[in-house]
Amino acid sequence: MIENAATAADDIGVAITLSEKKGRCVRATKELKRGTVVSDEAPLLWLKFTDDAGDDGNDEYYYCHRCLEKMRREVVVECEYCDVEKYCSVDCRRLASVEYHCKTGECFAFDTGRDAEKKDPERYSFSDVPNRLAIRAYAKLGGWTGLEKTAEEKRRVSLHLRKHLKECVAHVPKDHNDDSNFLSILCSNTRTLMGADEEIVKEEDFVCAAWALRANAHTLYDVDEGDNDATVRRSRLEHKRRKKIGVGLFPTLSRSFNHSCEPNAIFENVCLRLFVRLITDVRRGEEITISYLNDDEKSKKREYRREMLRMQYNFDCDCVKCEREEEEKEEKEEDL
Repeated sequence: MIENAATAADDIGVAITLSEKKGRCVRATKELKRGTVVSDEAPLLWLKFTDDAGDDGNDEYYYCHRCLEKMRREVVVECEYCDVEKYCSVDCRRLASVEYHCKTGECFAFDTGRDAEKKDPERYSFSDVPNRLAIRAYAKLGGWTGLEKTAEEKRRVSLHLRKHLKECVAHVPKDHNDDSNFLSILCSNTRTLMGADEEIVKEEDFVCAAWALRANAHTLYDVDEGDNDATVRRSRLEHKRRKKIGVGLFPTLSRSFNHSCEPNAIFENVCLRLFVRLITDVRRGEEITISYLNDDEKSKKREYRREMLRMQYNFDCDCVKCEREEEEKEEKEEDL
């Protein structure tokens, strides 16, 4: 996404604008055809799921925890310290260890979490989302990635991430400090486990991160070999469900594209990069929207969709589809 309107109009044909009702939104600056890619972004944070079963239900293939490339089982390179991360090569393992998976940082937290789960699975469930994803965010917030050598470097990395996370937060419930709240417990436990420095990152920063990830993390899917043709790829994306292999946080996409129950664009990814591709022709000045709901939720009735969006994102949907269904409902009631 290019945030400069003039450049966007020349290069892509979209611009980020502001409206009183919706805030930030993306509009077409010229007529765009179905299939046009209007945004391309790499993740600020990402995570490969630990379920490595292949598309056919076996474990012939794995996906690298750093680059998400598909690899055969016999070439897997495991993390030297924890029993979680797996890579496609020694190079990916080395880069992961210096970029974010430091032995004394999230690697240690992952290993501790896995051991606790083995002892008491019900009390210490170590799921990918939100547990591992939150820990990955906290490792960056607290300066435990391995990249930071001084307190000043840790503060700089933490400040950069906090800025993006705050822009991604949809809302933080009033009871977020309740001891019974799962995310609050996760925040507290992780900060204690990793020895959080209050001068670098405060408790509210962890809470903010937890809710930003909960509301705005996007699922990443496998890409079938040979899907280079855009038409074939669009057809598959619209009609065939793919294997979920991970999740990522994309700040620009998260805070720019608004929801519609009848969207004119969809997300698609190739490994770590996330694209927004039009699924209809779009007129000049028309807003480009995506759906925040999954395939099953999109097929439900208006009341159900609204409730899901209200719980997750704290807004009442008034898109064209919702208004049309409301009018149809009122007409039926009048006929009775």
